Formats: sequence, C-alpha cells, structure tokens
Amino acid sequence: MARKSPLEHEVDLGRLPDRVIADRHGCTAENVRAFRMRRSIPAGWRTSKTEKPEPKPEPVRSIEVDMPPVPLNAYRVTFDDNEQQAIRIAAGNTIAEAAVQACRAEHTGLGWPVKIELVGAMLSGPE
Repeated sequence: MARKSPLEHEVDLGRLPDRVIADRHGCTAENVRAFRMRRSIPAGWRTSKTEKPEPKPEPVRSIEVDMPPVPLNAYRVTFDDNEQQAIRIAAGNTIAEAAVQACRAEHTGLGWPVKIELVGAMLSGPE
C-alpha cells in the first residue's frame, strides 16, 4: 500500500509559495512543486490578486510629414548570356528597384544582369 504524503491535506497548496509549505512539512520546495504539478494545481501565489497589472503603453501616434518626393535615378544594367553582353538603362528610386526591373528583363532573352551602376538622377520620368 502506498503511503500518503503529508501534503495530501494541505489547504494552502498553490496559495502560498512552495518554500513556505515545504518548511511547514519538513520537505523541500521541489517536493512541494512536484506534488502540486502532479495534481495540476497552479502556483496561484505567483499571480496575486493584490498586484496591479502593468499599465498598457500608450498607442503610438503617427505624425504626417510632408516629404519631398524621392528622385528617380537611372541605373546602367549589364546583362550577360555567355555569348554577348547587352547594356540597358533601368529607372528606380533605389538600386533594389533597378535590380528587380533587371531580373524581370532577364525573361526577354538578354541573359542575367551581372552589373548595376548608378548613372545619376533622371531629369524626367520614364515614358
């Protein structure tokens, strides 16, 4: 026959810290925690009702700022298809946009873009 634990009739199990109950019964806090966990008793003393919840942060307010338009740049894109090289111009605000355009152009039979260079700011947009 299995012997009964001295914690079997403890009414404050889960209400008080495991260390306090362990001191009462002459065992370790780990014994109390294991006993509590086997019986699915949550550590309610960790979330005391007297504790105030942390205040919620205030929502971030967006500020509208009039930004000047980003100038459109011209980029020289060199393509290579192992037989010949081709050079085209791509327009974009950033080199990343020019790279995307160049990769789309790869499907036109020019090969893969192997080099992208900034030429300068465009005087007018692409037509």
